[in-house]
Amino acid sequence: MSTNKPLDRAPPDHLVLVVHGVGDPEPGETLSLFARSVACHYQPLTERQEVLWLDEHCEDHLDIKTYATHIRHVDFGRRRAIMAEAYWGDLSQVRRGVLGALTGLVELIFGLRYIAFVAASQADWAARALQRMGYLVSAIVHGPVLAINFILVLLMLTLAGTEFLWDESFRSSWWGTLLACGVCATAIAASSIGRQLSRNLGVREFWNWVNLTACFVAGLVLVKLFVMDPLYPQVVDGGAVRPGLLWFCRVLVILLGSFWLLEMTLLVGMAACWFFACARPGAHRAPLHASFLLPAVSLGFWGFALPMLWLTAANGLRRAVALPHFQELFDEAVPMLGVQLLMMLIIGAATAIFAIYYLNWRMRALQHKDRVRGTAPRLIVNHWLQGTMAVCTVLGVTLAASIELAQSFGWIRSSLARAELSVALSPDVLSGWDYIWGYVSWAVYESHKYAVAMLAPFGFFLFMVAPHLRPLLDIALDVVNHFYFRPTRVEDALLSTEFDIAETTFESGTLFFARRDAIHRRMKRILMYYRDALPNRPTLTVISHSQGTVISVDVLNDPELSWLNSKFSEVQLVTMGSPVTHLYQHYFPHQYPPLHDKFWEPLRSRLSHWVNIYRLDDYVGTAIDFGNFENDSSCETSNYAVGLRGHLNYWTDIRVLDILRRELLDERPAADNSVRRAA
Repeated sequence: MSTNKPLDRAPPDHLVLVVHGVGDPEPGETLSLFARSVACHYQPLTERQEVLWLDEHCEDHLDIKTYATHIRHVDFGRRRAIMAEAYWGDLSQVRRGVLGALTGLVELIFGLRYIAFVAASQADWAARALQRMGYLVSAIVHGPVLAINFILVLLMLTLAGTEFLWDESFRSSWWGTLLACGVCATAIAASSIGRQLSRNLGVREFWNWVNLTACFVAGLVLVKLFVMDPLYPQVVDGGAVRPGLLWFCRVLVILLGSFWLLEMTLLVGMAACWFFACARPGAHRAPLHASFLLPAVSLGFWGFALPMLWLTAANGLRRAVALPHFQELFDEAVPMLGVQLLMMLIIGAATAIFAIYYLNWRMRALQHKDRVRGTAPRLIVNHWLQGTMAVCTVLGVTLAASIELAQSFGWIRSSLARAELSVALSPDVLSGWDYIWGYVSWAVYESHKYAVAMLAPFGFFLFMVAPHLRPLLDIALDVVNHFYFRPTRVEDALLSTEFDIAETTFESGTLFFARRDAIHRRMKRILMYYRDALPNRPTLTVISHSQGTVISVDVLNDPELSWLNSKFSEVQLVTMGSPVTHLYQHYFPHQYPPLHDKFWEPLRSRLSHWVNIYRLDDYVGTAIDFGNFENDSSCETSNYAVGLRGHLNYWTDIRVLDILRRELLDERPAADNSVRRAA
């Protein structure tokens, strides 16, 4: 940490710590908004700005870097305050722009496994089995499945590129071997670069699997040279080339199909464990729902996105390059996309119905502001949507597994999904189950065309609504970063001499929430700096928004900060749009128990005043359930409802600013029942 120096002016009466929320504000941006909020025409404000440079260790290295904490020395009336910003936007990995949104989406898809794993951390055999199978499902789809697809893309591009130079190059054994070696070298080089650039543990695991898959293909090259070539020297059997380049593709496709079948089997097992875990008395059902649905959503996303991209590529390449047997290869590589399309349409219809219901509620609430009762319908995630997604997941996986097994046993013939379908469906050829499954295969084949046709309009729709969906993406990424974990290393104990990791972490092998710890460490360092720099005992007020409220609550509850009450005369907390109750206590009650639980005893002993501000239509932050928090401590608690403006822009809301000025200046009139709602 930087060397502490005495402040060059009179000691302040107040230390205000501002913790920003969702998104990626610029350093100092949130602090400027808050400083503006305490200024008005009858309360002039003067300020002096400065930047405090503090030291911290990098997450993955023992190197030390500096980061900036923006400071405002503010005089308003006869009071003097220091306002400091606990900035963590650079640690949240949320970035602006289209490229930032795409990167964030990849981070989100790869990070759902962390949320699901933590959600299922319950003392029950079914919950533990659900936890491990869910993590395995995500690890397989983000590891070997995506890695095999990556190698197949390289093979496909290589195959298509050589066809422009040399017709039917895929038939050549030696040329195919040479190209396969080139693909392996390219994949290994890309894996090496990707591991260096990636900070996400899941993305690094993907690159590791790319490297392993490339080594597997290299092993296939040896098998081809020493086994296949002597047995099948340049043999063309029924139009299919065995030792050529397509042979490598065919082996990978078979391996890919095996992994998809394993994924569906695991998902069926997850459904069974989910049922038994929810049936246990006293089970936390909301986190169990999340631990089942999140891996299913991740699997469904890739199970729908990858086949659509493969089909689109197949249609495009067939028009650009004449590749015999190419369509057959894609037919084998694509899972039962029709079933997934049907399930996606059902989930989409349910989501649209609920969105209309929510918008109708909000419109009525805007028209009758004074008579609004209760809060908005839950959006993250509504119980009806959870049920719809669960039913579609179980039904879709069952149907897809049944069709794939039927293909394996020959009940569905691959010829039924091609141009001679009308001939194959004649009664002279088919009878019984073959006839029934023929129509099923025909429906699946037809749905492929509609799925590909939907790709362009669906992409255009996402492009149009992306600016409106960006806050939701940022919120989801904040939750992913909060629960992002990696195995604890001995080096982690050397990251800080002030905030050591508990010894039980190493003894029990529990998970280390690296990003959460790095964010908390920044807030702690600011508090430590002013603990040593201020000679008096000012009032400490922490003002936070959205995910920043969870950070503030966690830090103020940290047993390591037992000196807070001795160094500050009073500790106050203001939360705005807080997801503590609506999201964290609902979906992670074992991590965030009720506020009267002994887990929150440090927080209860330190706070003198806790004010929570929320909006009735805030889909993230609602009223905090204080329970017996006030009775169990000397802390005064309040919930304030401030109209209908969603989750953002709390810092510039005039009604919020009035409450902040009152709380900061200690101008606390009697509670107005039309605005204040006591806990």
